[in-house]
Amino acid sequence: YLKYVEYELKVDALRRLRKQRLGLKKSTVSDAAQVQHVFFIFERAVRKFQGDADMWMQYIDFTVQQKSEKRLGEVVGRAPLLPPPHPA
Repeated sequence: YLKYVEYELKVDALRRLRKQRLGLKKSTVSDAAQVQHVFFIFERAVRKFQGDADMWMQYIDFTVQQKSEKRLGEVVGRAPLLPPPHPA
């Protein structure tokens, strides 16, 4: 799932570069849709791998980067439900 998220973020970066190169300044539906798609991928990933603390941390980091306070509260509220990490 993390490679999928990375791929989608690269596609979004390319889309933003193309938009900048063409001189488009108007906000489009795809600006928000791409971010929502990445949130959806993270949601599927943390549901499937609930015990993966690294996945949760990357999801939290992404929500902080996107300044999505409401979603950050939801994610952090669910993250403590993780089992404690096993000592190595």
